[in-house]
Amino acid sequence: MALFGLSPLVLSVIATSYFTDPITGLLNISHYTTFLAFLTALVYIFSAFVLHHARSAVLTVGAEFNTRTAEEVGPGETTPLLASDLAFTPVPHPSKLDHTTSELLKTVDFWLLAVFCILTLGVSEMIISNIGGISMSLPHSLPDSMAEQATHNSSVAFQVKLISIANTGARILVGILADFISPVDTYLPTGALIFPREPVISRFVFLFAAAALLLVTFIWMEVGVQSEGNLWSLSIGTGLSYSTVFTVLPGLIASLWGIQNIGRNFGIMMYAPFMGTPLFSSVYALVSASHKEDGEMICRGRLCWQSTIYLAIATSLCSLLISLILWRRWRGRI
Repeated sequence: MALFGLSPLVLSVIATSYFTDPITGLLNISHYTTFLAFLTALVYIFSAFVLHHARSAVLTVGAEFNTRTAEEVGPGETTPLLASDLAFTPVPHPSKLDHTTSELLKTVDFWLLAVFCILTLGVSEMIISNIGGISMSLPHSLPDSMAEQATHNSSVAFQVKLISIANTGARILVGILADFISPVDTYLPTGALIFPREPVISRFVFLFAAAALLLVTFIWMEVGVQSEGNLWSLSIGTGLSYSTVFTVLPGLIASLWGIQNIGRNFGIMMYAPFMGTPLFSSVYALVSASHKEDGEMICRGRLCWQSTIYLAIATSLCSLLISLILWRRWRGRI
């Protein structure tokens, strides 16, 4: 997941180093997309061979494990002898039922979490995909048109790198922190509920923190960002919030509905940003197009995105409320 966040940084460095004119700062789009096409093809071909062998190895190990566990009764040689560091809770956990898809879609918690993801991940991806337009709409300090264009393009590349660094760093740090202070509970074959260690706080705190950071970021965007030099706060705040939600989401889904169908449940939940991203991006495009002056290639000025940011502030408040509701509903359990 962290490497996923790092990829925009790597690709933006390649783009600016090898496919950008050093004088004008313009990206050679045709050459760069051709490079990406060949790179993607090579990765797919390589992965097809590697993952094929990995799948065979996994199936072999799985067959050996099933045979061994069928023959063994009681603890085996790999069973830990000391388990005093585990917090056992033999109380049945209602979220550990093996939900079907229809049962999952009938739960209130699923829809609360889905709406949260639509709002937070959707608005974050809207910012990430339109950071170039937002950057170029803000005023600059160089009067010369050529210098202006070069400065704008270098600023856009810088914002992409900031988002990528914040995205990657948060995925690593938040993941470690969440596993340490809010470990995910799991079931033993005996039915006992265990934690690797006693939880300090709820995992929903991380969702609350991500929504709160988005809210502060968008409020600051309205009152404090007047030029390209102040845009770093939007890039970092969005990157941190976006990656925090993605990092803790698999653990939350496993805790809410069990580990048996986590792949299916996480996949269903990913339809939320799939819906949220085009929704918010369409709003941004419509607002930006309505304020673009005749003859201009791009929209210039704060009006290009101001109404969209007002909407983002409202959705961040809704996300904050939803995270509080989930936190309260699962207090002491997740």
